Amino acid sequence: MVQIRKSSLASVLLAAGCACACQQPATPTAAAKPAQALTNAAQGRVADNTVVATWDGGKMTYGELMAKRASQFKKLRNKQAQEQYQAEQAELGQMIAEDLVTKAATAKGLTPEVFMQQQMGDLSVSETEINDFYAKNTAQIGAPLEVIRPQLRTHLEQQKVGQAQNRVIGDLMKASNVKFDVPAPATEKAELAIAGRPTKGKPDAKVTVAVFSDFQCPFCSRAAPSAESLVAAFPNDVKVVFFNFPLNFHPMAMPSAIAASCAAEQGKFWEYHDTLFKRQSELSPELMDTVGKDLGLDLAKFAACRANPATQKKVQDDMSQGEAAGVEGTPSFFINGSHYPNGVPTVEALKPYVQG
Repeated sequence: MVQIRKSSLASVLLAAGCACACQQPATPTAAAKPAQALTNAAQGRVADNTVVATWDGGKMTYGELMAKRASQFKKLRNKQAQEQYQAEQAELGQMIAEDLVTKAATAKGLTPEVFMQQQMGDLSVSETEINDFYAKNTAQIGAPLEVIRPQLRTHLEQQKVGQAQNRVIGDLMKASNVKFDVPAPATEKAELAIAGRPTKGKPDAKVTVAVFSDFQCPFCSRAAPSAESLVAAFPNDVKVVFFNFPLNFHPMAMPSAIAASCAAEQGKFWEYHDTLFKRQSELSPELMDTVGKDLGLDLAKFAACRANPATQKKVQDDMSQGEAAGVEGTPSFFINGSHYPNGVPTVEALKPYVQG
């Protein structure tokens, strides 16, 4: 049977209605169903008054344990529900992809392996491609080209295989009108404090879309325009609230979050937000100064704000809220406090919330 890499299949499934984030976001076509209240399976298993620990002079019941560590256990339950959902979609997508490839190959009198090889085309990696990739990523690679060349070739070959599989399977799914409608998991609502956070849309909108984002995350840059499109589609009913969630492996993420927060102090958050994402490949302290100047910010106040430890504390407060809500990658979206598991919410996905 033809081996279709699940890692390369992921973006195809996302486009057809499945999910992924920095870790990988998506743009699903199928609307997720609004989450229902999640019952506490663990509490159904163990009565609250069950004594789960004793020691000299004390004891603890299961209910006390749950109450004292409520946020941690809520995060765990939501994570388990999300992992189950992603596994269901991945396995479903894998089975459909294998079926479509087998049928297409049979129609041409080929084995699935030969069919995929023919459809994917030439996957060889040239020396020029290796040299260009190294030149663009020298700082991150941190090793001489001749030492790292074999690994770079392998990396680029795997990348080409993944992209080719995406293209072939994506075309087959599109031609076969594949749509995914695995019911979204019911997750417990996060208690997000949105006051004072950058908001796009009417303050009294019935639907609140909270996004946790990282200015250096490539998936976040692709998702960034969704704020404008969602509010434009539902100007009276939807507002988008931005939370910073800079990931520690993105060195410019925290400085960018701080700079954007300082732009917000002067009423220019969304303009600054849009520009940083559009110029993500140029992120640097110099770019942050340039964007501030171009937007007409008071540069002295802007610099003082960026140097103020209180500004980083604001960003860290956003991160703490995200961690408590179970955010592990960016972008992560919450609709009225419920985690949205299908990547980037679309206009179609929000209709049940707006109409409900």
